[in-house]
Amino acid sequence: GTLTQLDLVSLDVPRCGPPLTDDANCVAWHPTGNYLAVARNTSTTSGPKILVYEVDDSGNFGIHVADSIDAAGHAVAWNSDGTYLAAGIYASGALDELRVYSFNATSTFMLTLDASFNTGGITKGVAWNTTAGNTDVLAVGTTAGTDRLRIFRHSQGSLTEISTTKGNLGTAVDWVAWSGDCLTAGLAAN
Repeated sequence: GTLTQLDLVSLDVPRCGPPLTDDANCVAWHPTGNYLAVARNTSTTSGPKILVYEVDDSGNFGIHVADSIDAAGHAVAWNSDGTYLAAGIYASGALDELRVYSFNATSTFMLTLDASFNTGGITKGVAWNTTAGNTDVLAVGTTAGTDRLRIFRHSQGSLTEISTTKGNLGTAVDWVAWSGDCLTAGLAAN
C-alpha cells in the first residue's frame, strides 16, 4: 500500500495554553474523535506532561490541561467509551506508574486520577482491550525486570494485575496492541 501525508497539524496554539515544545512520546485519539491525548517528554521545560487537546468540528485544536500530572508521559490510551485514559508515567526519582484517569470533558480539570500501580519500570506501552466483556482489561509494556508484559483489570478506583509474562522479552516492551483477544507486543532488542 501507499502511505500519504494528508495534513500537518501544529499543536502550538498560544491562545489555548502551553505549546507542545518537547517530544510527544505517544498520542491517542478519543473514541469520539473530539479529543487528542498527548504524552509529553518534558526534559527541558516545566508544565503539564499529559495534555488533552479539544478538536472542534472545523478541525481547530484547543487545549485543556490536567495540571496535576507532573511526570513525563510515555504512553496514553483511551478505553472504548472514552471515560478513562490510561497513561504510562515516568517520574524521575519517584514511582514509575501505570495511571488511569477518569475523563470529564465538562470539568475544569478533565482528568482525575482514578487508579495507579507501581510497575517498577518505565511504562512504555498501554492498550485497552475492546472485546465485549473485556473492555476493562489493560495490557502494559514496561522496562521492569522480567515482568515486562503485564495485564491488568481496571475497576473504578483500582487496578488488579491478572497476568504477567516472564521470559525473554528483550530489554523492554515498547508498545502493545489488542486485536480481539489477541495481544501484540513490540520488543526492544536485548
